[in-house]
Amino acid sequence: MGLGLTARVEDQQILVGSPRPMKHEGIDISGYEDTIGVLAEAGQTARLAARDGDVFALVPVADTAKPTSAAASRALQAQGTEVAMITGDSHAAAGAIATRLGIATVEAEVLPDGKVDAIEHMRAGGRKLAFVGDGINDAPALACVDVGIATGAGTDAANKAADVMLLSGDVGGVARAFEISHATMTNIRQTLFWAFADSVLLIPVAAGALFCLWRGTSVSGAGGRRDGSVECLCR
Repeated sequence: MGLGLTARVEDQQILVGSPRPMKHEGIDISGYEDTIGVLAEAGQTARLAARDGDVFALVPVADTAKPTSAAASRALQAQGTEVAMITGDSHAAAGAIATRLGIATVEAEVLPDGKVDAIEHMRAGGRKLAFVGDGINDAPALACVDVGIATGAGTDAANKAADVMLLSGDVGGVARAFEISHATMTNIRQTLFWAFADSVLLIPVAAGALFCLWRGTSVSGAGGRRDGSVECLCR
């Protein structure tokens, strides 16, 4: 997977893909490298088509970031969450897109089956990871992280592997989901604290402390000790 598409058309061998499969098959693309570099700097990836070992076409392809992606990245970073990009695009193209989105950490030229390895590399140091994806190739990565998040427009495989699904498909929902999660955990901690404090305060009452105090006050009024001592009042 990730090494292009091959087909035989009228006794001709056709290969379509990125520069990587072309080089893998020993096809010379030196005459296109300058154009490939210019496209990469603009955030575009070159797709080449070769016939019987000779390149005859080049098509620029670009993944357009969703309008809310940059805002979502900033919101997550403001929450203290580090944002990283894992992509099969070239380093130059991925770097150009990451710069627009304000993402500093980029894992580029990753084959579909290499996303899990990239995640395990990022997990070093005990990091807790969340992964956002929507494709079939994202399913293994969604299943191996602490929290897998699939967008509403994702494939069935991605949706089934994820822990959270954003019905709207808006990646800005990732930051909102984190906010709701933090607020929920805060409420849980506060509830546990007050439940524990309430129990600690009321256990003496349940054990009869107020009864002893009330009884002692009555005895004191009948001629008992008047120094307020609990020692004689609770006998």
